[in-house]
Amino acid sequence: MLDLLLSPATLVLVLLVFGIAPGLVLRLIVLAFTADDPRREELRAELYAVPRYERPLWVAEQIEIAISEGLWVAYGPQADGLSIAGICDPASSPTKSFPRPSGSPVLR
Repeated sequence: MLDLLLSPATLVLVLLVFGIAPGLVLRLIVLAFTADDPRREELRAELYAVPRYERPLWVAEQIEIAISEGLWVAYGPQADGLSIAGICDPASSPTKSFPRPSGSPVLR
C-alpha cells in the first residue's frame, strides 16, 4: 500500500490535480467572460489566495459562475432581446405588444 502512495504515477497525479490543472482550467473558464470584464483578472488573482488543497474544488465551483454570469449574459435570451420567459421584450420588439384585457395588472 505504501508503494502505491509513493509511486511516480501518484506524484504526477498529485502535481497535476493540485498544481497545474487548477490554473489551466481557470484560464479556460475566464474566457467565458468578455475581454473587458474585470472578473477575468479577479478570478485569476483569487486562485492564488485559495489554499492549494481547496483549489480543484474552488475552480470547479467557478464553472457555475462562468456559465451563469459569463456565457448566459453573452449568449442567453437577453442577448437577443428576449426575457427570461422567452417572450419578446416589448421595448426591443419591432412589433406591437399584445393588448391587455381591461382590469388586468401590469407586471414590471
